Amino acid sequence: MDATGQDRAELIARLSEVLGPKHAATLMENLHPQPWSELATKADLTNGIDGLEERLDLRFAAQTAQLEALVRERIDAQTKLLVFSLIGAVMTTAGIAIGSAAL
Repeated sequence: MDATGQDRAELIARLSEVLGPKHAATLMENLHPQPWSELATKADLTNGIDGLEERLDLRFAAQTAQLEALVRERIDAQTKLLVFSLIGAVMTTAGIAIGSAAL
């Protein structure tokens, strides 16, 4: 049975009579304010942490895959630019050489 606010008030009043107000307040400060059924157990925490680890692993894996894809895309774009620039330079040099030879 969970204690209500009224139950707690009655308890502190009775404890004050028996122990005195200071000791009653100290005792009440050390009692859990929530029902015991709402306390987390070690198993609850372990399951929660395990679930969190799994979600984080999945999220990191997805972000890593996205980053790898982005890097691959950028490298491909730079490689194409380099190849076309080199082809352009070779063709320009060839054109200049052919033009010079014709003169």
